[in-house]
Amino acid sequence: MVNVMKLPILLTALLLSASPALADDLINLKCNAIVTQTIKQATTKQILEDKESTEVVYLKVDTINSRIVIDNSPNFDLTFANGVATGQINDYHDGSTVRSKFYLEFSPPGKIDSELIMSDNDVVARTAIKGKCQITDRAKYEEVMNQ
Repeated sequence: MVNVMKLPILLTALLLSASPALADDLINLKCNAIVTQTIKQATTKQILEDKESTEVVYLKVDTINSRIVIDNSPNFDLTFANGVATGQINDYHDGSTVRSKFYLEFSPPGKIDSELIMSDNDVVARTAIKGKCQITDRAKYEEVMNQ
């Protein structure tokens, strides 16, 4: 069974961590986003949970290593081109299917659009993040990450 509370953590884990880079090669972003989480039973389509919240997400874009850092999560390879990072996962692990798409405009900062769909037995969970990002300074990023 999919644990709803772990979905945002899993989504960020799909995106993360970077090796050290020079400060000039790092872009710190603050993204104001709407996060939507829906859990439903696959066979009946009955919605078990449906919630939406406004979140502030801080990201560090490592342009040298083509990585995005969020909350010290594991690595997720992305494609970087023309100031945009994109990525996709289609995976099956321990009886669960995971599909994820990620899109981030970082130079210049703009849209973030991410979706994670997990299915486990008869439950399907979807988490979507949509919003706008802006540059934030390194000190603010580090302050938030150290909380």
